[in-house]
Amino acid sequence: MIRSLNTGVGGIRNFQTSLDVIANNLANLNTVGFKGGRVDFAEALTQTIRPSTPDEGNSSGTSSVAVSNGVATNSVTTLFGQGAINQTGKITDLALAGDGYFIVKKYGSESIGTGSGADEGGGLGPQGIAQPDATDKGAPGGISYATRAGDFRLDKNGNLVNNMGMRVQGISDYINNPGEIGDIKFGRGEFMASVDVLRGSTDNKTIVMAKAHDFKTGNIVIFKSDADMPGNDLQEATPYYVRIVDDNKLLLYGDLHSATTDVTLGHDLAKNVPADEITITGMRIIKKLASYEGVHTVGINEENTISSEQIHGLKDGDNVRFYVPNSINITADSMISVDEGGVQMPETDANFNGDWQFTIPAEDYMTSMTPGKVLNFGVGKELVVETAVVQGDQYLITGSVAGREPMPSLATETKFTLAPLMSLVTTVDIENMASTGTADQWSFDLNVDDYSSLAPVQVGTVLNFGVGKELRVGSIEEDIPLPGRIKLTGSVILADSQLTGITRLSHEGFNPLSNLDDQDSSGGFSQTFFVSVKGEKGFTIHNSSEDAFSRTRAVKIDSGSLFNSSLVKVAVTTTAQIQNVNVDTAGRVNVMLTDGTQYTRGQILLRRFTNQQALDKEGGNMYSNLENAGVSEWSSPGSDGFARIEAGALELSNVDVAKEFSKLISTQRAFQANARMVSASDQILQELLRLKR
Repeated sequence: MIRSLNTGVGGIRNFQTSLDVIANNLANLNTVGFKGGRVDFAEALTQTIRPSTPDEGNSSGTSSVAVSNGVATNSVTTLFGQGAINQTGKITDLALAGDGYFIVKKYGSESIGTGSGADEGGGLGPQGIAQPDATDKGAPGGISYATRAGDFRLDKNGNLVNNMGMRVQGISDYINNPGEIGDIKFGRGEFMASVDVLRGSTDNKTIVMAKAHDFKTGNIVIFKSDADMPGNDLQEATPYYVRIVDDNKLLLYGDLHSATTDVTLGHDLAKNVPADEITITGMRIIKKLASYEGVHTVGINEENTISSEQIHGLKDGDNVRFYVPNSINITADSMISVDEGGVQMPETDANFNGDWQFTIPAEDYMTSMTPGKVLNFGVGKELVVETAVVQGDQYLITGSVAGREPMPSLATETKFTLAPLMSLVTTVDIENMASTGTADQWSFDLNVDDYSSLAPVQVGTVLNFGVGKELRVGSIEEDIPLPGRIKLTGSVILADSQLTGITRLSHEGFNPLSNLDDQDSSGGFSQTFFVSVKGEKGFTIHNSSEDAFSRTRAVKIDSGSLFNSSLVKVAVTTTAQIQNVNVDTAGRVNVMLTDGTQYTRGQILLRRFTNQQALDKEGGNMYSNLENAGVSEWSSPGSDGFARIEAGALELSNVDVAKEFSKLISTQRAFQANARMVSASDQILQELLRLKR
């Protein structure tokens, strides 16, 4: 009697477990990614009362007599079948259609979510889908969990996380590190394009790309190699500046100015890239989002239209700035005055024509110091380069400051800049305006520093004191009437013009553009100008967008100082904002910027498990114990039998209500039957107790 009573109690207990599982299934009917369960029963321990005996001769053996002790719960099996897909329209909602799991990571402790993977590294799989390094176990320093629930969101840093703050794993930097596993981000990222290197060139500088690169001169890139870097000039992850040779060829430079202005025949300033050290595979050039586009200027005409060496690619209204290298120090005590043949001549010599000569270290030489370029030693001390000759580890530069009267002295100057000179009307004070006594001839004097701030004034220069008051300079006298003063005498163009009482002179002056803002190691930028396009190789610059669009008041730049200058605009990708982010069926996070630029930011990867029943439920739709479940390699959604991703959708619970109610009825009846067994056993025990009477 006691055995039957215990058997009934055991049945009640185990069917209660079944009811618990059914209740849990029904409670999670609307839980995203929930997988229902079932209880599997097995016969409990059997007690053998009499064992069976074998057949012997003409007699048959007897059967065994065994009584079981009821039922036991063999397992609670999770049913990993596909749930229905429900469209939500939210871009961070992701549903899995097929086999596989998202992997999410909780940071703060050692990772337990690693698994055994193949030895092969990353690369590109079918349809160009990135295949990660199979041995990479995920971002370090966290615990990995598997989940089918794709109700993700973004945290403040743009990380794709679940509602418990765990970060979704995959290829975090699709362009720069396509084989590295990390946190998925919905953000701009740092890079936008990657082009494989095909080969080098015989000049050991020009790099030939595997396809049209679509880069522009001035773009910032990095050179990546899966093996050793070619040569000694290039360093991995170091930013370089591009100079375009043609659609699939380019050069790399260490600074923006050199990249924009290097027109030397051998590209002297470009980085050395030995052709015999460039491998066919594993080398690529990656373009950064934050970048520049440079224009190499070569001159300006009388209409203030600036000419560029190549097609400039500018648009009306574009913001541009001159890139001004930092000041260059000349070799100590190397500045000397010379004659036209380069032979030293005292500057006090009557035949001295304003020629100077000095040396600079070879590493400081730039193409901006080629003949015709203006070097600025200070206001009124602009030197036009005549020759630049290499002498061992030095460059010998010869130039002239002729054009100013009196000619300025450079004897004590120790450094210069290469900033272009912008034309601005400068107003200075003058004194002693008076007639000389000769008909229509007037004279005045001014401070020598004020005189130097004006554009070069020579005999024949016309000074404008107002309408009908133009004076053509006839003579220039130094230290008259006092030391430090300059006396100018000239004739008015309009006869009988009166200049009495005039105390100020407004005249064109060329001021060097400063590079005080946005400094870097090699230079800085001038103030912003606005472009008005005048053909594919011509444009004017203006101080306002209104002037640029109306094509009025173009800024004038000194022609000599403009030659070989670097005019730069910030690439639109630098400031463009995210317009749209979407996840495709292969898990790629595709970004579109407001300027139309499109690129892949990252890729969500999946894993699956050989023994899914070994996964431990952790609540929150999370599974742990990944290693013991036989975790697979990382794989791209939609490949190798893995699920594809449906963006803007969620996988619903796979619980079937009809089946659950059917199981509920049968479980209820079984529970009742076992309860009756307990009641019957109790009544029989009571009858036994009555036998005593």
